[in-house]
Amino acid sequence: MRRLLPTLVALALGLGALGWGLAALGRIFAAERADALAATAAERRLLERSAREALSRRLAARLREAGPQARAALADPLVPDAGLLLVINGERRLPRAPHGPAAPAGEPLALYTLLADPRRQPATGDAPWAERLVLRRRLLDAPDGDAFAAAFRDLLAHRLRYVIDPALDVPYQVALLEAVGPRLDPPLLRGLVRDGVPARDGAALPGLQRDLLRHRGRFAAPDLAALGARVASLSRAAGVPSDDFTARLGEAPAPVPDPAQTPALADGWYVERDAGADTRGVLVDAAAELTAAGDDLRALGLLGPADAVRAERLAGAPDAWRVAVDSPRWAAAEAVADDRFRLKSALLWTCGALGAAIAALGVAFQRRRQRHLEMQSEFVATVSHELRTPLASIRLLAETLGRRLRDVPRAGDYPQRIVRDVEGLGFLVENILSFNRLDRGRWRPRKQPVHLAEVLDAVREDVEAHAPRPLRWTAEGLDGLEADADPDLLRLLFLNLARNACQHNTRDPIEIAVEAGLDRGGCVVRLRDNGVGIPERERRRVFAAFHRASAGSRGAGLGLAIGRRVAAAHGGTLRIACSGPEGTTFELRLPAATLRAARDGGLRAVSS
Repeated sequence: MRRLLPTLVALALGLGALGWGLAALGRIFAAERADALAATAAERRLLERSAREALSRRLAARLREAGPQARAALADPLVPDAGLLLVINGERRLPRAPHGPAAPAGEPLALYTLLADPRRQPATGDAPWAERLVLRRRLLDAPDGDAFAAAFRDLLAHRLRYVIDPALDVPYQVALLEAVGPRLDPPLLRGLVRDGVPARDGAALPGLQRDLLRHRGRFAAPDLAALGARVASLSRAAGVPSDDFTARLGEAPAPVPDPAQTPALADGWYVERDAGADTRGVLVDAAAELTAAGDDLRALGLLGPADAVRAERLAGAPDAWRVAVDSPRWAAAEAVADDRFRLKSALLWTCGALGAAIAALGVAFQRRRQRHLEMQSEFVATVSHELRTPLASIRLLAETLGRRLRDVPRAGDYPQRIVRDVEGLGFLVENILSFNRLDRGRWRPRKQPVHLAEVLDAVREDVEAHAPRPLRWTAEGLDGLEADADPDLLRLLFLNLARNACQHNTRDPIEIAVEAGLDRGGCVVRLRDNGVGIPERERRRVFAAFHRASAGSRGAGLGLAIGRRVAAAHGGTLRIACSGPEGTTFELRLPAATLRAARDGGLRAVSS
């Protein structure tokens, strides 16, 4: 697990970076979708505002067009007022509302039937009505001439002076005109039936047609139909038009909205209210107006052929309404934005899953590789341990054989050569074991006071005994230099450096120079040889385990790797200071914490 820790940390950091990147992309994709939907909504709002303005212009034009008719209908009941709404100072003027409750059905017609008989006189009531009945009787009894004219003037004056209930007055006028109409001047009869009769003081008596239409709300349907028929008959007899009167009388009253609660556009009515109590309205074909507004926008290129304009009332707000625009391209744009977001999100999840799968595979592969390396390391250690025993036995036998064949000329130096090769092989086995222990962290430095001169003297003796050619060894600056270090590890480091210097050297004699000193608070030991040098391309790789400069090189390629690991175990470094055709210099730098004392004050600093 310790060896897997760097891999796990690297994978965790990689997965964290991947997750952060995917989350950032997810936010970007969500923002893109929100922007696309917002753009579609903004276009919808813009078109709906344009449609609302176009519809408002058309409806306002319809209301303006209905203005003259409304003014005319307000002044003349014969002018159609259906589809018009006018409220002034809180009182509805158009369509006309009845003043007071409707008379009981049949009573106006019964009164007309009674009054149509000149011989009969209805029962009197209050003073104006009683006076009106007296004037009727007087008029009916008056002979033609001045008496009749005077009686008729008195009746007109009484009508100007008193306003009687229309349920009484209209049947009264119909019956009276039917009785005395032939005795009246034709212009006067026409005025009484249709256009009205002006008075001297500017007042006027309305015509019977207009009077019945103005008060039609006070009559039940049968009474209104019967009285209207009698008025039409009088109109024909008087020679005045009656078609418009009959048409107005036969119109079914349209449902009138409540001006206080009706929205600006509802149930076919378009209503405008001013700051006061005045309200104007007109009955419109809302569907046709919406279609026309859509055509206006379509002509400007703002709507497509499949787009439609509609009006809807807002829930919970009776006075609020809005114009909506339905367009298939908005639904398509929203669907495209959603599909793209889902696709990109799926890609993000796929990338996250792939990253997790790769991390899992990496951990599994690393564990398998680590297990393989551990098995290989255990195998190497086991084989190396197994080789040590036979090598020691071979060396012992070779030394014994050499002593016994010392005086046998034919034996030559074979025993010594066997011993040398066995020692070389034993050194290789020791290197393998040492590297295995160092690499697996099983060899920790056992620090103790160590004189570097003694370590290097032992190394010199070992190298001189196994050098293939004469060796010239020089040392400088080692006296009095003592450090807290593991002597076995330091000996192994210098021994590998020295043996490499001998092994890869073709010159005679082999020269090895050791120089030590203090530098920047630490200790520096340099070992220089006179070999062929290390090529520039190989200097970065020579410290790697099992690396050899060429296929024909001897050894396992572990010497420099062991040296660097030993230096690192002591907190120091091992590097190539310089290398060339004249030789190679390796530099070991130990920190100041390893120095014990400088008993000789003559130690000098080593130049970098």
